[in-house]
Amino acid sequence: MTKKLPFFALLLHLTVRKTFRRKSIATSRNSAMGFSLGEQLDITKVLDLKERLQSEVEKADSVLIDGGEVSRVDAPGLQLLLSAKNFCQSQSKEWKWEQASGELVGAAKTLGLVEPLGLSDFAE
Repeated sequence: MTKKLPFFALLLHLTVRKTFRRKSIATSRNSAMGFSLGEQLDITKVLDLKERLQSEVEKADSVLIDGGEVSRVDAPGLQLLLSAKNFCQSQSKEWKWEQASGELVGAAKTLGLVEPLGLSDFAE
């Protein structure tokens, strides 16, 4: 019997080979990788973001997410973030937000994902 995976879980298993820039941020306790979401967090960018994010999560003890530039966001983008955050938790890796744009927080509010994504500090 085969088990059907939800859309966001399936996205984590897809592989797209592209090279993107990343920045390293050193913390006093462990290695944290800074990850910028860029301006678009929507279905047109999900596969590219998934590959970059997966690479960052595999390399670091914690992930520092910068969503301050996000101006376009949809449900698949938020599903990717939620899936990645849940994966980090299952691997005992820390997930922290450096910044979150109003558009990102607004979309998360609409879908009831502010708390699950850890965006409560950015919600008004």
